[in-house]
Amino acid sequence: MIEIQTWPLPPEKLSPPEVGQLHLWWIDTESGQKALLRLLSDDERSRAARFIDDRAQRCFVCARGALRSVLSRYLNHPPQSLLFEYGPMGKPALRFPDSDLGFNLSHSGNRALLAVTSGNPVGIDLEPLRSVPNVLPMAKKVFSKRIFRHLTSLPKERLSGEFLHQWTMLEAKVKAEGRGVFSKSPGQITALGFQPSEGWSAAVAMHPRIPGPETWTTYRFPAQTQ
Repeated sequence: MIEIQTWPLPPEKLSPPEVGQLHLWWIDTESGQKALLRLLSDDERSRAARFIDDRAQRCFVCARGALRSVLSRYLNHPPQSLLFEYGPMGKPALRFPDSDLGFNLSHSGNRALLAVTSGNPVGIDLEPLRSVPNVLPMAKKVFSKRIFRHLTSLPKERLSGEFLHQWTMLEAKVKAEGRGVFSKSPGQITALGFQPSEGWSAAVAMHPRIPGPETWTTYRFPAQTQ
């Protein structure tokens, strides 16, 4: 498993990734909720208000606010001015300003991951490592026969971790392609799993190929110690 050791501060002047490059952002979703809420659109505020759980609401607000803040720095446009459109499965893309930036966001618990590319479809998924109940019946429903056989061969103590590893890769792939987990499309895109921090499992997928991890550019948001 690839481990990302550092998430440094971004530079003052932030340049978009070149074609074939990957930028990753590790986002703290427990900081700056009030300031980030001001960046959201009316639609995003309405979505936030529908959350019953305060922590889930805070995570959504901070993740979406961070998305707007980061993209605005690449695009040199105010965060509030960005307009999004959504694919059939809800994958967002920029409608304004016109740009070839590709991006994908995943949030869970008190963290989020944002992947940014130029001209390349990208998908990202993030899960906290935890015990997964009914793991094999769930795996049989969502994974290929090959992956299911692999999971059944593992000792019990490794099962949940490997399930989450495979789940994040599947989610990253379908998010990159803009399809659903249960889509009949075979999906030819590949994913790569990694550990963004201790206690977390993540994966990224990028078309037509994922650049080598040694070339990834990583940043943290907001600009503070994790």
